[in-house]
Amino acid sequence: MSKDSPKPSPLKKEPKNDRSHIYKLYSELTTHKDHFSLMQNKYRRLSSTWLLAAFVGIGYLLTRYEVALPINPYLAIIILSLCTISGVTLLWHLDIVLYQKLWLAVVVEMASIEKKYKWLPRVNLNILITREEKKLRFFQSFFYLGANFIFLFIVGLAALFYFKTSILSISIIVCIILLAETFTIYYMMKRGGELEVITTKSFL
Repeated sequence: MSKDSPKPSPLKKEPKNDRSHIYKLYSELTTHKDHFSLMQNKYRRLSSTWLLAAFVGIGYLLTRYEVALPINPYLAIIILSLCTISGVTLLWHLDIVLYQKLWLAVVVEMASIEKKYKWLPRVNLNILITREEKKLRFFQSFFYLGANFIFLFIVGLAALFYFKTSILSISIIVCIILLAETFTIYYMMKRGGELEVITTKSFL
């Protein structure tokens, strides 16, 4: 090769941080996060509808418009309240345990991208910082906890009128309700808050 021949131009390397690809990934994650938030809102609206329907059913049973009911109205109230508690607990599990976990996984992934690429907004990083060492999922469970407590109380009252029990039996029913509510609070606290604290602290 002669000295006068032109030197081959070096190959141009592709930039490591391709902003268009990064922004596309970030937008896709934002779509997933919005979807999980939308599903949680739907479950919360369904829970409210469920509770209102249960209250309407209990009120209708107490009016005694239906004279020829095959079962005692108070027994029907007990069954309806227990079904409501089961449904509310199921919706809580779908909302707080399942979809909140998926939502948090997306937030953590987006926060890691924001931490690596400074030109992105720090929205998800700020979310994790404000949630650090706080059991916010447990606090979000207060609605479901309150609903379960109300219907456990209704179960106790209906049982008193149905069985027409003595003071000792009343005390036993109250103790059972308190134990059930204590177990529910413990279960919701453990499943609803502990995971989020571990996830955010390990990330930050």
